[in-house]
Amino acid sequence: HTAGQIITFLEEISDPISCIQSSQTQPPLLGAYYYPWYRHGKRPRHWNENQRCISVHDWPVNGPYTSKDPETISRHLAEASQAGLDLLIINWQVGANGLHKDDLNATDAMFNAVEKSDSPIRLAILVAINTPDLEEVRKTLSLLTDHYSSRPSYLRIDHRIPVWFFLSNTFLEFFFHCFQELESLCKDVHPVATGS
Repeated sequence: HTAGQIITFLEEISDPISCIQSSQTQPPLLGAYYYPWYRHGKRPRHWNENQRCISVHDWPVNGPYTSKDPETISRHLAEASQAGLDLLIINWQVGANGLHKDDLNATDAMFNAVEKSDSPIRLAILVAINTPDLEEVRKTLSLLTDHYSSRPSYLRIDHRIPVWFFLSNTFLEFFFHCFQELESLCKDVHPVATGS
């Protein structure tokens, strides 16, 4: 049954006429992922702090940075606009301890910067569920909808915000075991599946 539905869906979206019709209603948006977890300085985060597990070889042109730094965010927004991007999708990693406070602070800083600058860039959030803990996922999705869904810079599709879900093995396990809860938590958003 599932395979049949997938085949039908793929046939519908591969139909050139439906593609032409959908492209006439609204042009596609061009976006990129935005990672809020970088911290530079005495206690670096994701900048070679543990070289046995993490190693950065292709450094940013301007060197390591802190994701929540206002100057960095301003530069990133300018670069995104110059590149013709419409959208930045902020990547949230939800682990056993929930969402890291640095990620949340950088997300707040990004939303504030976009709204203060009147940037044409719209924002959205991707949730990567890396825990089977339903309570942590519930807290994260509630935070997302309670705190960010009303922000004017959050992208809207038919008056609802999209929320990307990263398809990992942990997410799929969570999806099958907690489907009804996840469906309930996503009732007011457009869930979007994405993978590597």
